[in-house]
Amino acid sequence: MSFAPRPPARLYFYSHVSNTGIGGETPVSDLRAVAQALTPAARRRLSRPLRFERVYYDERSWFGSWDPTKTKSWQSMFPGLSRKEAEVAAREKGYEPSWLRDGSLKLSHVVGSPFRAHPSDNVEAWHSHLTNLHVTTAWAAELGKAARHLRSPSYVLRSLFFSALYGSGLAETLLHVMGSEVGAKVVEAETGAEVVDVEYVRALMDKYTSTHQHEDGDVIVLDNFRVGHARNPWDGSRRELYAAWTA
Repeated sequence: MSFAPRPPARLYFYSHVSNTGIGGETPVSDLRAVAQALTPAARRRLSRPLRFERVYYDERSWFGSWDPTKTKSWQSMFPGLSRKEAEVAAREKGYEPSWLRDGSLKLSHVVGSPFRAHPSDNVEAWHSHLTNLHVTTAWAAELGKAARHLRSPSYVLRSLFFSALYGSGLAETLLHVMGSEVGAKVVEAETGAEVVDVEYVRALMDKYTSTHQHEDGDVIVLDNFRVGHARNPWDGSRRELYAAWTA
């Protein structure tokens, strides 16, 4: 949740029924180690303000939900609210709303630095969703890892699909014609240019990540200013996992 203007400080995960099949582990990344490992040149480039953009489709649009990078409608993001009321609610949460021609809602906010000092000991850590929300490369990379993890041919095809359609920029062009944009993007705030260090940071995140295999009854507490987390894909078998967070 580092993309949020005011992210939570503690995350809690409870495994009532752990995975009965393959996958579903929780990777945990040492964000202090990532920050310390960055080269001075990369640190200078990444210290420039970045603009995070997320697009939520309109449920009334016939093609809105077809773009897999849009994972939620704006109506489910702001249930029961009108367009005007959704704008007010978005601004209260620290986002700048804008409406696209296809009825989608884009929420943007600028992050001045991807580094955050811990409120207790002031030690710096990497604290950015740059590699997650840069969907043109992030999703293809994650699907590729899922294909290897689950030994799944379907994930191989999905990874190739994202590389060809989104990595090439073709999907972005087609969506622009339809009056929309990709579901998530991170650009330099001042120029709108692509961020050049995405793959480098992704490699560091992988290097300093360990994986937790859930067991029944597990409770995990994460310091959200010190470590990052994700969720490995799983084979769809039954499981019951719950999450909560505190400020």
